[in-house]
Amino acid sequence: MPAGQPYRVFGAAWTGESEVTRVEVSTDNGSSWQPAQLLEAAVPFAWRLWKFAWTPPSTPERYTLQARATDRAGRIQPSTHGPDCRNYMSNRIAAVEVVVQ
Repeated sequence: MPAGQPYRVFGAAWTGESEVTRVEVSTDNGSSWQPAQLLEAAVPFAWRLWKFAWTPPSTPERYTLQARATDRAGRIQPSTHGPDCRNYMSNRIAAVEVVVQ
């Protein structure tokens, strides 16, 4: 992506037992988190769309983007996969690496 140019990061969040009340985005591999804008009204058991405006630094580099959701009960999406989940129910935060040029 072009350095120093505004970019829209967007996605969908879901929680199986409640409503998504917050989504946060990290552009530095989870060191800090910033609020994303939630779109549409919260609905139980439904996906919630979100967007985040990011202007990549002007320094060409690789950056790791992450997003995490919080539900109405205050449960935050985990950063690791629970060992008791084996190879199903993957609800951990996923990272996406982008190259800024």
